[in-house]
Parts: sequence; structure tokens; C-alpha cells
Amino acid sequence: MASSSGNRPSPFDDFLSRNTISSISGGLPLVHSTKSLNLRELVKASGLEPTECDVFNEQLLYFFLGRPAYRWGRPESQPHHWELPTCFIFDQLPGFPIERVYPFDSGGHANGLYPSYVQNIPRENFETRNPDAPNRIVSALFGSFQRYVAGQPKSEEDLIKEFDLSVFDAEMLAVRALAGDGTPEAFDDRRFSIEIQTRDPIDFSINPPSAIILPVNYLDNADLRDAILRWNSEPITYDLYSLNLSHYHGIIFYKFMDYCKSRGFSV
Repeated sequence: MASSSGNRPSPFDDFLSRNTISSISGGLPLVHSTKSLNLRELVKASGLEPTECDVFNEQLLYFFLGRPAYRWGRPESQPHHWELPTCFIFDQLPGFPIERVYPFDSGGHANGLYPSYVQNIPRENFETRNPDAPNRIVSALFGSFQRYVAGQPKSEEDLIKEFDLSVFDAEMLAVRALAGDGTPEAFDDRRFSIEIQTRDPIDFSINPPSAIILPVNYLDNADLRDAILRWNSEPITYDLYSLNLSHYHGIIFYKFMDYCKSRGFSV
């Protein structure tokens, strides 16, 4: 039975609402990642536009909290430069209209990538539309933004004691187990990346990206250099090597961490 029908909150949302969850200091940027191929169109565009999502069958724009998390293709493949990720980093998005929040990548669930203890629970059970949900999830599951970024959730024992969890709180326990799972070969770091969806476009004239992580050869293009200058964004490049996609993801992650530290974020 879908738990988000009508006005009924999902079990995960119910947990966040009924418990007293401590506020935590600091924050993290939001990150939208895409194939670098799309930079050709973005140079001419006014910003980021929602695209058709085959999971929810509607036009959506996806962000992850504090992680440049995105996957396509085979991790072992050696991609061409246009297949590599470009990450748009937003230190702030004031008035950001949230459509849904998930404590993991919803596409991973839809594609059956997660362990059975998550897959056997309907995806809708993990959904929340509360704009405060991202920070509350981090506080409840991890206790700090630093532990969230490091992928270090609270122990199940500590979580049960802190929130008096019952046998019916399967969703919260499943998310904690997923975040702490030490076998990422079957899935990836989106398992502990908070997903935030919106139906609205992001106009770069109002909310430009604070920084953009992209392959170094794209800065050879004058139109893209002009666009980045127009957006007043910090370009952060990574070099091209004969590496597989997984290695590039690691390089991008550390570039992102260095950026967060330089801006005083809690990493």
C-alpha cells in the first residue's frame, strides 16, 4: 500500500515529524550533476530546466545535499570527455521550492540497486515533502554534517535509544543500515546522499551556481568561459587521464571537498 496517498505522511516523514530532533550547526551546498555533453546547451540557456523523469513520470530537476553524486554508464568504462560529469554547486538557493526529498537516490530504488532490506519497502514510504527534512535527516541519522559527508551514521543501538524506535520503524532502520553498508559494489555513494527534487527551473540570473566542477578541456571553449564569467561562478577543473569512471568520481569528490573547506562548510 502506498503511504503517500492523500494527505497521509509516509512512515519516514512520520518519524521526522513526531520526534524531537536536535538542530545542528553548519550546512552544505546543493549539487546538480549532469553529463558534460549538456554544457553545449547550457551555455545558451538561462539556467537549469527540469527534464522528464522516468521514475515519477513528470518534469523534475534533481539535487543532492553535499555530495556530487551521479552515476551513469558502467563504472569500469573509460569515458570520453563528453561522458564525464559536470557538477553545478549552489552554496545557497533561497526560496528553493522542494517537491520531494528522499534519504537516498530514488532512481537507485526504482532500478532495484539496493539491498533487499530497502527494496522490499515501497519507495513512497521514504518520501517526505518537508523543506526542513534534509537537515533533520542528517541530524537524526548522522548527528553532524561532517559524519554525513563521511558516510558515518549512528549505530543502530544509539539510534534506537535516542528515538525509542519500535519494530514498526523499518524505514528509519533500513536507511541507517543502507548508509552504513560497507559493500558499495552493488550500489554507490548515492546510498547515503539526500536527494532533493524540484519542479521549478533554476534561473542563473537570479540563482547562479557558486562553482562548477568540469573537465579541464571545456575551458578551451570561449563561449563556455564567457558563460561562467557571466554567471560569476568559480570554475574547478579536473584533468583527463586514461581512467575508468569510478576513478573520476573519486577525483570529483575530492575537488568538491576542497571547495567546501575553502568556503567554510562543515566537512
